[in-house]
Amino acid sequence: MTTDLPQESITLSAISGANKEGYPENSSGTLIAYCIGGFGWDKTWYFEEYHLYNSNKKYTRHSGTDGSWQPWINPYLDTAYHVVLSMPKDTYDGLTQPKDFPTGKIIYTTVGNGVLGLPNTYSACLMTSTVGSTIVGDYGYIYQEWRKYGENRFFTRAAVNATTWADWVEII
Repeated sequence: MTTDLPQESITLSAISGANKEGYPENSSGTLIAYCIGGFGWDKTWYFEEYHLYNSNKKYTRHSGTDGSWQPWINPYLDTAYHVVLSMPKDTYDGLTQPKDFPTGKIIYTTVGNGVLGLPNTYSACLMTSTVGSTIVGDYGYIYQEWRKYGENRFFTRAAVNATTWADWVEII
């Protein structure tokens, strides 16, 4: 519990041996607890970092509203924390609506021959940017680029609203 930690402090601890159970990967490491900010009674400002021994891996967690620690996450592996996503082939296509993409991301996927809703039916790379779209219902920042395999020219289009794309325009 966060109540076990001194307020307005940063605490360093070495975790090893039997004490490592319950920490990420049940491995030894260094724990850094940040108990700063808030108003003393507001523990939601508290967070921890866990650096695995002899590794570049780092995990983080934050305090919940009840003062308990939330689950550990690895921000490098959890795609919720990634801005750029590389998705499997044909994950998205030209008929995928703007509202169906995750917000705040740049998403790459390859598309095979014959995929509908694209400038033509050749294999290509489809990039969708939703980086500026962090407000629900704001689709003005969402756009796509379609690049045919092995060529420099590309097509682009922008979202009109949640369910509609503007026409594809070729950029030469």
